[in-house]
Amino acid sequence: MPLPNWEIKFLGLEANFNVTSNQGLTLNYQVGKNLTVVHSLSQNDCSEEIPDKSSVISEPNVKKDNIDADYDSFTLEYDFNMSNIADNVIWNETSSKISLCQVVQLKNEELVIIEDKRRIDIDFNLTANFEIKDTSLAAATVNTNNTSADVSSYIKSCKCSPNSFACNIDDLAPNERLFVCIYSQSTDVGIASLESMVRLSQLYCHLLYYSITAC
Repeated sequence: MPLPNWEIKFLGLEANFNVTSNQGLTLNYQVGKNLTVVHSLSQNDCSEEIPDKSSVISEPNVKKDNIDADYDSFTLEYDFNMSNIADNVIWNETSSKISLCQVVQLKNEELVIIEDKRRIDIDFNLTANFEIKDTSLAAATVNTNNTSADVSSYIKSCKCSPNSFACNIDDLAPNERLFVCIYSQSTDVGIASLESMVRLSQLYCHLLYYSITAC
């Protein structure tokens, strides 16, 4: 009988925080074939439990499939409730990061043979830049430092009236003021401030540039 392959290979992680998708984190591993795998998610110090964990992070969707005679694939998929993240210790408001620790172990009954302990930081760049040409506003761009968490789809804009936030497609008459409403389409991400605005006028083209900070 061949000896067990007591090995854990971390293959990488993917974070997806798009408003139209499940806002989550996926971690991919290869582990020794047909072995008992135990996993846990904690605070970034890898020792303290996450308080009120169920309100911010779902129980993981665990996938384990055969690869070959030596390895199984092992995947952990977490969904996040972004509405509650700001009040939890895993969110650092100063650095705009979610910080976690994922532990994966291979065990023989109660004995831990090998473990992979991994600290995870998910960076968020919450500044969006806009370009408005005529009365159409380009989509927001909110890029992350490591492209692992994209929240660009939260921020939207439209032509609106001075007395209401209701969007409209009415023609803009000559010399009429253009009112633009910039908004988040989800309570998960808010807009904290409009930091700057520059207007460039040409004969047939009016460009407005905005810098917005999301929160």
